[in-house]
Amino acid sequence: MEVHDNVKAFHYLYLNLKSFVFQLVDRYEMVCEQEV
Repeated sequence: MEVHDNVKAFHYLYLNLKSFVFQLVDRYEMVCEQEV
């Protein structure tokens, strides 16, 4: 069914978004540590 594919695609997108946010937070924390 197409619904299952949509859910799978959304879950994949969510995981990518989550990993992207984690990378962004890590980079932001590194910048903050350098400024101090």
